[in-house]
Amino acid sequence: MSMRNRGDLSETPSAVVATPCANVFGWNPIWSPYEQALYWVDMHAPSLHRLKPRSRQHEFWPMPEPCCGVALAPTGVIVALGGWLIHFQPATGELTPLIEVRGASSESRLNALKCDARGRLWAATTRNAAVEGSGSLYRIDADARCSRILSDLRNPSSLGWSPDFQAMYVSDAAEHHVRRYEYANSDGSLGDMTSFRLAGVEADWLHGCAVDAEGCIWSARAQPGKVTRLSPEGELLSALALPVSQVTACAFGGSGLRTLFVTTASQNLSQEERDAQPEAGHLFGIDVLTPGRPETAAAFLQRFPPFLSTGGWPDAALPIY
Repeated sequence: MSMRNRGDLSETPSAVVATPCANVFGWNPIWSPYEQALYWVDMHAPSLHRLKPRSRQHEFWPMPEPCCGVALAPTGVIVALGGWLIHFQPATGELTPLIEVRGASSESRLNALKCDARGRLWAATTRNAAVEGSGSLYRIDADARCSRILSDLRNPSSLGWSPDFQAMYVSDAAEHHVRRYEYANSDGSLGDMTSFRLAGVEADWLHGCAVDAEGCIWSARAQPGKVTRLSPEGELLSALALPVSQVTACAFGGSGLRTLFVTTASQNLSQEERDAQPEAGHLFGIDVLTPGRPETAAAFLQRFPPFLSTGGWPDAALPIY
């Protein structure tokens, strides 16, 4: 039996509404230690959201096309719009294109973003029709070189690392499993891969994940809506149901990174279903015992000295190698 805390929820666990945002498809939450705020996107009502828990201030900014992810920057954030990484400055509302990571197909789009400990930005892509081989995984290094690392995915939905950064997790929503790669933090290369299907309901859609300080994987599960905590080997340790059917992603934040923020969706619900789950699409918060780990800002922005001083950017996006 695992020696890890099998519950890891507060003594009276419950998911409470952190802000009533009524997203169509809330996605890719990330905690900014610089602003003490949570960012996330609404993929299908394109917008970027920000919550400052201490003041309960919730703001959002409409985006010009599907907004599929967000990552930290030294100032502002990086958002994924279609196949582009775009810098967004909340203070001014300015959007500045950086790098296109669509790859060879114009039909693909970004689907998840996350940085490793050294600030390498990893970006997953997929197509709306998530057939085998339609998804890829790219790595943007500190010198802004964008490289395709994997091309055999379907719908890569979440990325994460073990606390020692010797393993990288790639979850695939279409295949209901998590891939675990040996990871070299020195250069961001992947080694041998193993995979596991999530214990319990195989038909669940596995969406966004987060890894805590003990190395356990918190996953958002849809149909029925819940979050589960898994050991690094895929053993189910605990689960908590939410009062909504579509749970989409999760991230640690708040004081001491001891709140698990959970995004949800309200898409395609009938009127009867909406009446039964009036909190669908809201952002939830869950108190946990084991904290998360701080996120890292993208290092490739150091490639642009004007960004660090005046906010200027080169006109051309960088190529894929």
